[in-house]
Formats: sequence, structure tokens, C-alpha cells
Amino acid sequence: MCPSGTSLAAETKRGGAGSGFSRNDADDDVIGSMMSVADFNKDGFVEYAEFERVLDGFSENKKSSSSTRSTFGVMEDVFRVMDKDGDGKLSADDLKSYMQWGRV
Repeated sequence: MCPSGTSLAAETKRGGAGSGFSRNDADDDVIGSMMSVADFNKDGFVEYAEFERVLDGFSENKKSSSSTRSTFGVMEDVFRVMDKDGDGKLSADDLKSYMQWGRV
């Protein structure tokens, strides 16, 4: 519990007093980390093949090819939603916009 009476997690999440950083700084750090993990060719963007490669590497449900196809069909839809400008690749701005939209 913070001295303000709120939980430390809630205070830090909103970038409140004593957190040492704003939510925008935290977002930029998260986005930078996401880009560094997924941008295999280091061009500053995450293309769908890179996005899929990361998801495939983290997928624990590799039991059947039909479930994998179904999962990646959904992931294609997620990628399209995240790709705000529709250019077929995710930029840091696309990711930031998606993260902000998800908070609403």
C-alpha cells in the first residue's frame, strides 16, 4: 500500500506519485522491448511473418495443425487491427496506438 492509500501496483500503473515514470515512458519502454523481440530483420517494423514467428515461438498449443491454423487466423485479424495505417507492417506508432486503444 502506498502512503496515498492506493495499492502500489495501481499507483505505478497510472504513473502516480512516487512511481518515478509516467505511463507514456512505460509505454515507450514496452513498445521498444516488443519491437526488439519481434523485428528480426531490424528494419524498424514488424511484418506479419515476424509477428507470426514470435507467436509460433511462444505457442504452447502445438498439438494439431488445425488448431494452429485457427489460432493464426485469429492472429491475422489481430495484426490487421494493430496495423492502424494498413501498410502491412507494425510500427512503434501502430503499437502505441493499439495499446492506448486497449485502455479505453
